[in-house]
Amino acid sequence: MTQTIVGVAIRRRDGLILSMPAPARHNDVLRRVWHMNPNPRRPVRGIQGFLTSDGLFVDRRDAMKIARVNGQLRPGSAASKTERLFSEDLW
Repeated sequence: MTQTIVGVAIRRRDGLILSMPAPARHNDVLRRVWHMNPNPRRPVRGIQGFLTSDGLFVDRRDAMKIARVNGQLRPGSAASKTERLFSEDLW
């Protein structure tokens, strides 16, 4: 089976991966975490990326490669001009 992008994800500095399925955006993940523990002094810090159909975290650059190979990019998105994937490029 070929890997596809199935959701947005953030890998925190401690290795914990926070994710939500499509059509969520990275901001949706951040908002959900903040509602669970609203502490403006300790924002979620980490690497924004995506979750694959295999359950793996990939950064924005690797996610772009996967999305291009699988034809997942939304028609008319700005993705053809960039190396990094954004959820807006998919859904």
